[in-house]
Amino acid sequence: MEDINRETSRKTCYRTLGFRGLLDRPFWNDDLNINDDSSDEVKAKFINEVIAEQYKLIKEIRGNKNPLISAIVFGPETSLFDKGLIKYPEDCMIQVGDAGNVVILPSTWERAAKLPYKGGIYQHVSYHNGRSTLRINTIKPELVYN
Repeated sequence: MEDINRETSRKTCYRTLGFRGLLDRPFWNDDLNINDDSSDEVKAKFINEVIAEQYKLIKEIRGNKNPLISAIVFGPETSLFDKGLIKYPEDCMIQVGDAGNVVILPSTWERAAKLPYKGGIYQHVSYHNGRSTLRINTIKPELVYN
């Protein structure tokens, strides 16, 4: 029975696609070949290449032609996605990120409603701030509920 469960888990495991840099910053903050002044097309090209390779590897390693996948559209990459420059596999579920502090802005709801993919909203419930080694877990359940 254990082998069957392991095999089922291996094939149905949920994966997230994307490309971020150190401490969850945009990758171009840490790459010597690209920077903040690089064109949106160049930034998106790098991200799209990584996403395509991740998807290929997930299918190959997991042995599943249609893996469960998602992506979180968050931070500076949001403008690249909104311009149609970042491409995900057709069956990818897109999650539009909150403002980074649990707050879901009206623009987040609007962006999620216009998604060209199936999807929804990603809300942080636990995170760190990159300047501290401590996790910030002071989010009130009422805030998440609201």
